[in-house]
This record gives sequence, structure tokens and C-alpha cells, in this order.
Amino acid sequence: MIQTMATGVYGKPTPTKTFNNTRFQFHRENNEISLTIHSVKKEDEAVYFCQSGTEFLLTVHNGFLLVVKDCSQQTSVYVEQTPDAAAVQPGDTASLQCSLFSMNNETRPRCPGESFVHWFKSGSGSSYPSIIYTARNSTDDAAKRSCIYHLSKTVENASDFGTYYCAVAICGEILLGGGSKLETKQDSSVLVLGGLLGCCVIVIISLIFYITGRRVSDSAEGIRGSHHAEDETLTTYQTK
Repeated sequence: MIQTMATGVYGKPTPTKTFNNTRFQFHRENNEISLTIHSVKKEDEAVYFCQSGTEFLLTVHNGFLLVVKDCSQQTSVYVEQTPDAAAVQPGDTASLQCSLFSMNNETRPRCPGESFVHWFKSGSGSSYPSIIYTARNSTDDAAKRSCIYHLSKTVENASDFGTYYCAVAICGEILLGGGSKLETKQDSSVLVLGGLLGCCVIVIISLIFYITGRRVSDSAEGIRGSHHAEDETLTTYQTK
């Protein structure tokens, strides 16, 4: 229901008897009339209209929507980071994502502005992690009922490797993500060469065992042949 707050003819608007709240003050200066609300409360959330005109022609101007953010009504939220780990090489670009979810799947959290989201990095050799970026790109995903913040990072050298954390400041609290680790990707050529080297070693060892076995076998055959010749000579001698 529309409620009349104040009325006035030529002079300063006067609050109506049904609406007498000292937090609301009306001012008139020349042809401009303003409304000031002190100590805003959640109950003040509404659409405010200004109506003007003559006795026979009244005009309702565009309304003003006042939205009051009440942290006491903010549902429990938590932060998730993806991916958990990514293997990259210098020159590659990694895309990290920080999502703010509500524990109640039926509601969506109020998404804080980008100035309330920061990215930290640890693992560069410093004693403490430091702020490297504020949120640059954000997405309000109504379908998944989440607030999503992105960080695109180009790895330039070894100092860019480490664990990146996102921190979201909301309703007087700081929610920290689980971290996304950027680590060195193994070169595929190194893996291939390592595999070939392993195969070569196996082949060489197999050849060594094969050649050694053949030599032992030949030696045994030679010994058996010489013993057989000696036996024949001895038999011939005995016969004679």
C-alpha cells in the first residue's frame, strides 16, 4: 500500500499524522524538495515517489528504490577455489576462479563488490603472503546461485609459481579460499627422452646377460668336448 509521508503547498512539506518519524526530514530550497533519512534501517527499504502538480493535474515522478543491505540476514556463505592445482610453463596463462556460495542451496548470497575481493600469493620465498591483485572480473551466476571472481595470471618466471588464495570481505568477516597451486609442468620431450633412455638401458642389460650366457654355454660345450676326446684316446690306448 502506498503511504503518504508528507505534503506541502507552496511551503515546506509537512509530515502527515500517520507518518511521523523524526529520522525522516523534508527540505525545500527554491523549487527543489529533498528527503533525508537518518540512521537507515532495514524497514526503510521501499520505493519512494515524489508527486507534484496542481489541484486538477497531479504528476507522479519516477520512484527511487532504496535497498538496505542487512548483514544479519546474510545467509552462511563459503568460498571455493578452482582449480586446486595447475601445471604451467613460463609464458602460459592460468585462469583461477573464486566462487562465493550460500550454504542454503535455495538462496543466493549478496555479491560484494570487486573492491572487497583480493588475491594473495605465497611460496615466492617471502615470509608472509602479500596482496597481489584485487578482483578484476566478476560474474553473478544466478543459475548456480553463486558469485564468481576470476583471476587471469600469465606466468613469466619462477617467482610466479606458488599458491594463490582469494579472500572475500563480507559483513565484517574475511573468507579465505583453499588456494590454487601453480606448479612447473614437466616438458614432454624430457619425458620422451627419459623413456627412450630407460628402454636403451633395459636393452643393453638384456644384451649383456645374453652374451654372458652364450659365453658360459660355449665354454661348457668346449669342456665337454675335450673330456670326450680324452676318453676316446684313453680307450684306444687301453685297447692296444
